[in-house]
Amino acid sequence: MPTKPTKVMLNIRLNSKRGLEFVNFGGIRLIGRSNKRDTEIRAKQEAESKKLGRDHFRGKRIDATGVKRGDSGIPIFSWTPEGRQHISTRKVREDIETKLGYRIMDAHLMKKEGDKMYFLRVTFNGSTNGDFQPSDEFNLLLANALDRPYGHLHAFRNPDGSVTINSAHALEKKEEEKVLRIHADGSVRCE
Repeated sequence: MPTKPTKVMLNIRLNSKRGLEFVNFGGIRLIGRSNKRDTEIRAKQEAESKKLGRDHFRGKRIDATGVKRGDSGIPIFSWTPEGRQHISTRKVREDIETKLGYRIMDAHLMKKEGDKMYFLRVTFNGSTNGDFQPSDEFNLLLANALDRPYGHLHAFRNPDGSVTINSAHALEKKEEEKVLRIHADGSVRCE
């Protein structure tokens, strides 16, 4: 049975134009990730997987820069490299805030060395500590980024009790799209 996550990390892959809008108008910071730092992070995750007795590369995923990506978490949907396809994220923020009672504690853009695109990471949790105050511009840009289906969506329950949702390849809206929903019991489903 699912449990309420300790936090939810929402990662949205953005093209250069949309990414820079968050920096210029949404007022969030941009973090560059060198190949060296990315290697360090992957090594830490791999060690965590081994400690848990998991095959780190069981998902056979490869990122946009061609790097084989492992994961120490447990997939919520499946290990297929494509993840769930044509899934709208338009209700995610509403669900996290109303059903889990969480708020945005941090938001930043990350750009990996050798990658043309950005990742927007928005972290939600139930803490009342934290100084991130989303501006009206940020809220509008986030609503626009969420109000679309994505070609690839992966979600993981991580060893620390958090949930990570990764969406990539924004698509045009379709009538028959499924919507990613998060429920008060911590379950994450495409409905």
